[in-house]
Amino acid sequence: MDRTVAPFVVSPFVIATIQATGAGGLVVKASTGATVATFAAGIITIADAVDIATNTTTGTKIGTAVGQKIGFWNVTPVVQPAAAGQAAAAAITQNTLTDNSGGLVSTTIAAISDTPTKDAVASIVAQLAKVKADIAARDTLLTAIRTALVNTGIIKGAA
Repeated sequence: MDRTVAPFVVSPFVIATIQATGAGGLVVKASTGATVATFAAGIITIADAVDIATNTTTGTKIGTAVGQKIGFWNVTPVVQPAAAGQAAAAAITQNTLTDNSGGLVSTTIAAISDTPTKDAVASIVAQLAKVKADIAARDTLLTAIRTALVNTGIIKGAA
């Protein structure tokens, strides 16, 4: 049998009531009588169209230690991932494409006298420059994703 346990009151207005259920659970109801949330058998169920709002001054944490386990969408809860592979990557160090003589691209390609070979090498260099630009763009994206994951605590960022 349901019974009201306690009303939440702010000023003269009743915001919500908590009702005990016969099964040992609790039901939170809005002042309209609509169910907002239920607590039963170790599960909190939030009704549809009910949002969780937090204050903007300090913020709210879900999990207060890295060893606490959290799971989303029915995935087995795990502790906060932490691995050496999550550490920030070093900057890309390849700046100029050269041959093994240490010369600059413009001088090493210019030094090739055979036109078909020169054209082939120039084409390869141009394609490698595109690959380098693609890798740099992916590096920028991955760095931004890693930063967001670390800043929100989803991954630790290092071992």
